[in-house]
Amino acid sequence: MKTIKSIRKWRIAPLALVLLLALIPTISTQAAKAPCHDWRIKKTKISGDWVYGEVTGGIMIVGYNGKGSNVIIPSKIAGKTVTMVGNCSINGEGGDPHSPEGYSILFHKTSVKSITIPKSVKKIHPNAFSHHSLKEIKVDSNNPNYTSVDGILFNKKKTSLIQYPAGKPNRTYTIPKSVKTIAQEAFFDCKSLEKVTIGNGVTVIKGSAFYKCTSLKSIIIGKNVKTIENKAFFYCKSLTSITIPDNVRKIEPFTFNFCMKLNKITIGKGLKTIDAYAFSYGGSYCKSLRTIKINAKNPNFTSVNDVLFNKQKTKLIYYPTGKPSKKYRIPNGVKTIGHDAFLNCKSITSLTIPESVTKINDNAFEFYNKKKLTMYCKEGSYSHKYAKQNGYKFVLR
Repeated sequence: MKTIKSIRKWRIAPLALVLLLALIPTISTQAAKAPCHDWRIKKTKISGDWVYGEVTGGIMIVGYNGKGSNVIIPSKIAGKTVTMVGNCSINGEGGDPHSPEGYSILFHKTSVKSITIPKSVKKIHPNAFSHHSLKEIKVDSNNPNYTSVDGILFNKKKTSLIQYPAGKPNRTYTIPKSVKTIAQEAFFDCKSLEKVTIGNGVTVIKGSAFYKCTSLKSIIIGKNVKTIENKAFFYCKSLTSITIPDNVRKIEPFTFNFCMKLNKITIGKGLKTIDAYAFSYGGSYCKSLRTIKINAKNPNFTSVNDVLFNKQKTKLIYYPTGKPSKKYRIPNGVKTIGHDAFLNCKSITSLTIPESVTKINDNAFEFYNKKKLTMYCKEGSYSHKYAKQNGYKFVLR
């Protein structure tokens, strides 16, 4: 039986997380003055409109201070070849663990709409071109490492979709059949997209791939996707439902956090691991989630009345936050209530816990209003002791 992994790091107040998300778009640090936390650069320099640093084999560009909207990245700076485009994040080291690598300062405080990459560039950092006004990315046809199709950045073989410009006005997009990997932060902050179709060629959706695609309502995931990494759909607040294909083996932490309108998740038969924080963490949770359906052939998980359990029904893993029921009776035979299992389930006022429960994990009822919840338990049972020790109202039966 597979276990649900739990990350005990980075407990931050929900209000702080919300404030951080609200403040990110208004950060006003200028590229030329911002510190570069990339370990490869010891010191940044300025040449014309560009901020750069020296790296092994050439120059890495980390900032742009120009006013032009159609920007051509130079192939040389200070007589040395530009080989990398970096992302010296504003968050830097020790930044918010729930955000991606950090908002790029490369084109921060500019109105850039088009970027052309020279043939000399060998490496582009994830999220390097994240900017709300960017509509297209062009690549010199002689570049052996990258190419672009319809203004979207790919590796040369078109097996990896690297960056979809955040400012593209399109509402729908179908990922090409050649693509196997959706890169880290590839669709970062794409506010216009409402529907994305992921073809059967894709096997990996990297971390934060659709982070903060706030208009995304529908995403069709191809049947051959095996890996969906952490924060892949974080803050996709318009997403209403999603189906996890049979080949996906793991749902990683923070995958669906802040998906405010997500009300239904359907999980395929191949899933082996669901992280304890896949749907909720502190104040970032799926407040509308009511329905969790599991393929009957899944050997690791099941759902009963839309509540998620391990296959043996000995562990209650997650009670959907948006379920409107005021009363819930945990089934007999359940031994463990998982981490964050009832996090922010504000509707429940009456919870019956069977004598079979012998373990209630940390934060199982986090952010619960203790004055509203009454636990019904047998005298002398584990749940009776738990209720007394943690200050919950209880009724003995």
